[in-house]
Parts: sequence; structure tokens; C-alpha cells
Amino acid sequence: MMWTIPMIVAVGAALVAVPRISRRTVPLGVSVPQARSEDLVVTRAIRTYQWVCIALTLLTVLGSWATRAAEGSGGLWLLGLIVCGMGTFSVSRLPIVRAKRAGSWYEGVPVKIGAVLTEQRTARPVWAAHAFSLAVAMAGIVIPWATLATLPDPYPLERDSSGQVVRWGDKPWGVAMTVPAITLVVAAGFAVIAWAITRRRDPILPDGDWAKARSLRDESSRVVQIALAYFSVIGTVMATSLGVTPLLRESKTAVDIGLWAGSVALLVPMVWLIAVTARAQARGRAEAHVRADPDSPDDDALWKLGFIYYNTEDPSAFVPKRMGVGYEPNAGHALGLLIYLIAPIAILVAVVVFVLG
Repeated sequence: MMWTIPMIVAVGAALVAVPRISRRTVPLGVSVPQARSEDLVVTRAIRTYQWVCIALTLLTVLGSWATRAAEGSGGLWLLGLIVCGMGTFSVSRLPIVRAKRAGSWYEGVPVKIGAVLTEQRTARPVWAAHAFSLAVAMAGIVIPWATLATLPDPYPLERDSSGQVVRWGDKPWGVAMTVPAITLVVAAGFAVIAWAITRRRDPILPDGDWAKARSLRDESSRVVQIALAYFSVIGTVMATSLGVTPLLRESKTAVDIGLWAGSVALLVPMVWLIAVTARAQARGRAEAHVRADPDSPDDDALWKLGFIYYNTEDPSAFVPKRMGVGYEPNAGHALGLLIYLIAPIAILVAVVVFVLG
């Protein structure tokens, strides 16, 4: 399926952008003092990682195109790119780890644990967008429910195991409402997540400049709320459109075009999120030497492979991302560990169901 090529390019760009959306004191997921963030070993490791990711992306695009006739091959290539990108990240960071250990980079460096600024709230959710998503999801339930019995026309996109057309009106009510119900739950989930983020009081890591660290935290909070709202609206509209397709009596081609357009639309917030975060981090790098506040502590022991947080003493199930914006699970918490175990299975199921058909 050719829609996977834009997805491959987007994932490849995201992999290449990882160093640009990370704090300058955690290059490739390794804690380093501010004064060491531009060392040759650091910049060389970053360049190596980025060039390998570019090569992997080009190889994946070519492989996906060459095997386009094989159903589902694009999704498998995409999955391979993600796995190879994670492997490249883990290997590329090793020279920094060895140089840091050999040079005792943190010896004599003043550090300070981040402060929690309880007096300042994070950005508010985009409630108008979440209300719209919930309204669309509710319409996706009410409209098919009210018209289900009046739709005797066959739904040309579905056939049973014997090849007979399955009539939309013959479907059990529970089966017909499955997708709309899931859509409503997901829309409500986005709203709850947006609200929950505003209740958090996350620490601000100094990184040698408290003012810049606070500015980055505030901008990250804002872009996360906007991204959540966008994902909620686009995802809800896409899922609801699929649920009411029989009412529209659209052809399979029209449905495929709609899915392709929706998939591309979902890439917009990803690109925007990366661009905004990279710009904010660039500003932080440009003014990094203006102040001389304490550095953030060396917390490599809590981050396995540089990006998996594991701390059994931390009661939080989710913690701020070390690279980029948003939150990620704490593998040392029962809920966080469960998510880490379920996520790979969910990705594989998505590839099999959505890509392989």
C-alpha cells in the first residue's frame, strides 16, 4: 500500500531529528555536563547516528517501493525501520558513554535536582477541540443507531466467508456499534489525558540555565496540548467517517482515498511537534552560555538504553520524556511496565490487521 511511503519518510525524519528535539545535556540519551555537550565525541556520535538513520530511511523507501506488489510489505518495512532506528540509537550513544566514564565528566561539576514549580500551572487543554471530538463521536453512535433498521441495501465492502454480501441492516446492533463506541472512548480518553497533564507538577531540570529550562517546559506543555487536541479531532473524524460509510454509500475507492488523506493528516501534528520542539531547543542552545546555574544531575542509571525510564522508587506511572516533549511510562511502575509489554504487541497487531488486511 503506497500510503506507507509517506509514513516511512515521516518516521525516518523523526529518527533523524531526535538529537535536535533533545536537551543539549542529554545527547543520544546520555547525561553530560553543559560544558561537555559540544565535545568532539558527542558531535561525532550524533552525526553518525543521523547519517545511519538517513541511509536506513532511503533503504526502507526503496525496499517498500520494490516490493509494493506484495500485500502488506510496506508495513513490514516500516516496522523494520523503527526497530533498526532504535538499534542505531543504542549503538551510536556508546562512544559518549565510554568517554564520559573514562574522563569522569561529572567530577567537580555542581549539579542540582530539578525544582517543582507548584505555583505555575501548565498550559490549559484546548477544550473546544475536545468538545468537537466528543460531539462527532456521539453523532457517530446516534446516526447509525437511528438508521440501522432502515438500511437494507447491501454494504459492498463486506462479504462473509462464503463470498455473500453482508447487509448492513442484518448486522447485530452490538457489532454495528463497536467502532463508534471505541471512537467515543478514545475521544473521551484524549480529553482526560489533556486534563490530567494540567494536574501534574513536573520538575524543571536546570541544565545550567533555570530561566531557559522553565521556558522550554512551558512551551513543551503548550505544544503537547495542541497536539493532543489535533490527534483527537482527526482520529475521531476518521473513525466516525468509517462508521457511517454505509449511510454515505461511497465506493471502496472513495473510502481508500479518505483513509490515505486521513493518514497524511495525522502526520501534520507529528511534523509540527518536531519542528516546534527543535526550534525551542535551538533557542536554548543559542543562549546556553548566558547563565551559569547548576547542571542537571547525572541520571543515566534510571534510563535504560537512554530512553526507557526504570525507577521502582518513583510513584509516577508516567514521567516527562527525556528527549522531545510529552510523557512516557515508568517501567519500574506496574502500570508503566504493563504498557511497555503491551505496546509491541499492539504495534504488531496493527501491522497485521491494518496493513495486511
